[in-house]
Amino acid sequence: MVLKDLDLLGPLSQKILAEIEQVRAPTITVLIGQMESQGWVKRIADPSDGRSQKVSITSKGRKRLTSAGSMLHARLGAELGALALQDFNTLAAGLRELSAAIAKKIGLGPGN
Repeated sequence: MVLKDLDLLGPLSQKILAEIEQVRAPTITVLIGQMESQGWVKRIADPSDGRSQKVSITSKGRKRLTSAGSMLHARLGAELGALALQDFNTLAAGLRELSAAIAKKIGLGPGN
């Protein structure tokens, strides 16, 4: 999920990532370290604050995300395939609203 968040939202601080993933700072630090050792993410200077860093997904991380996404897509397709079109559309609309609410809560909405 961290890779997906970075792909969707762009570079983020570890603090924001911890909030999104609902984990403590030490947990996200270990996770980012593991993903960095795999070459999936890199730390970059925060352009708005030279004293801090943001985490960014790499091209290798995007490849890993695509691979994992393919597996998830197949699984979700099997699970959601039985939904009626109207139910699927209702679910999609709800997910869009949920995503927007989360982005707004963490300060990533339009204009931020």
